[in-house]
Amino acid sequence: MMMLRVLDVLISLLWLLTLIGTLVYFWLLRRRAGWLATLRQVFSWRSLVPVLILLALPVLRLSVVFIEPHELAVVISLFEPNGIRQQTLQSGFHWKWPLVEEVVRYPKYAQSYTMSGHAEEGARLGDDAILARTADGQVVILDITAIVRVDPQRLVLLHMYWQDRYIEDLLRPAIRAHSRTEVSKYTVDEVNSERREDVQRAIDAGVKQSCGGVGLHIEQVLVRNITFSDQYADSVEAKMMALQGVTQTRYEAQQIENLAEGEGERLRVIAEAEADAVLIRAEAEARARVIHAEAEAAALTAIGGALFGRGDLLTYRYIDKLSPNFKALLLPHDAPLILPRPTMDMRDDADPAPPPEQRTSLPSLDGIGAGPLPVDLDLAPGAPETRP
Repeated sequence: MMMLRVLDVLISLLWLLTLIGTLVYFWLLRRRAGWLATLRQVFSWRSLVPVLILLALPVLRLSVVFIEPHELAVVISLFEPNGIRQQTLQSGFHWKWPLVEEVVRYPKYAQSYTMSGHAEEGARLGDDAILARTADGQVVILDITAIVRVDPQRLVLLHMYWQDRYIEDLLRPAIRAHSRTEVSKYTVDEVNSERREDVQRAIDAGVKQSCGGVGLHIEQVLVRNITFSDQYADSVEAKMMALQGVTQTRYEAQQIENLAEGEGERLRVIAEAEADAVLIRAEAEARARVIHAEAEAAALTAIGGALFGRGDLLTYRYIDKLSPNFKALLLPHDAPLILPRPTMDMRDDADPAPPPEQRTSLPSLDGIGAGPLPVDLDLAPGAPETRP
């Protein structure tokens, strides 16, 4: 269109320049030769040149055709047997016979056609969605968009059969018919599942087969939305609520099971810890006893080494450990005697002898292997010493 406007401006300028030049020429001629010569010159053959130029410019304008980059065109011609050129005009400059040929333009770009239930979303105002019935008798509502473009190789055929009616009279009925046919092959649950993609592919293939042979190329048919009846929607919602309840119950049961397993694991860990603690205490006590026994053995060994060959020291320790309340001494060797203390105490004859049960019997030292032991009893002053 821009090139046509440029041509229109150029032709207008040429018209203006030609007209101004012609007027200047005749005005100068009148001043030089007068009116009679000027009139003769007007009707001479030289005056036909600017007239022919003025007439040729519109004819040139009608003969030049510029096809935009986004357009294709066909030429209706009186000189063709079928009344139309068999070649499609591509983008650029072309020539045609003025007045006897006409150019019809078509868009080269892709076009989209939408049928939707929303009032202002589709190609038509109002509810233009497709109502289809499934194999089990349920009604579904489809929103569909088709993306199409004309085929340059078959544009002449498309113009001959459909002209500019190919959207409303070809594409639209094909989409609606194939949508209803394909939906009827599936149940409503299948349409509402992963089989929805199968429905879309089947509709796309059917529409391409119907429109592809006449010069309309189908890029893609998209099922944009599927709406179900209120009854089915309510049943699906109830089913989903029930399924959600079952899922919640399973989740709660799993949580309880997990808690029980966790509690059992906790108790097991506590029991193992307590058992390990008891084992550790027992091992510690056993080691303590072993160490104590080893210490006692070492002490006894040291004592035995110290007492070896010193019987008098052992006898001394024996006497040192005796109770201070003893009343008699058993003197060893071959004539052990029990000497009551009152008899040995010469200073106090009045003290009665202790009864037999209060006497202290000393163990014999024969088993120790000691010799005669000098015993210094605590006697009264002036009493004679008693020695074995």
